[in-house]
Amino acid sequence: MIETNAKGADLGINPGVSNVIALAAGYDCDMALSLPLQVSSITASGLQPVIGFRTFLGQNYTIQYSPTPGTAGSWSDMPGGYTAGNGLNVQITDTNAAVGEARFYRLKKMP
Repeated sequence: MIETNAKGADLGINPGVSNVIALAAGYDCDMALSLPLQVSSITASGLQPVIGFRTFLGQNYTIQYSPTPGTAGSWSDMPGGYTAGNGLNVQITDTNAAVGEARFYRLKKMP
């Protein structure tokens, strides 16, 4: 069985650990891994970018974009880029990207 959860305490491990995937057999946890927050894929659906990432139950996320990531204040929340984590991989399409426009993306965990 594979279980994803936002907090280690829910799995009987270190309560300070978050973004936990536990591989369990029966009621005993055999192994738990903490994974970093990261974009796992950027593909295209037609001419629109599709951003993929792993979510964790109880966490909220938003995708941000910028044409110039090194410029202070250049990051904006992508319309439609907010999602509540459910423990599964998600893919969100950037329906506002213009053809030929350069965009950089990042994933942000929300409070």
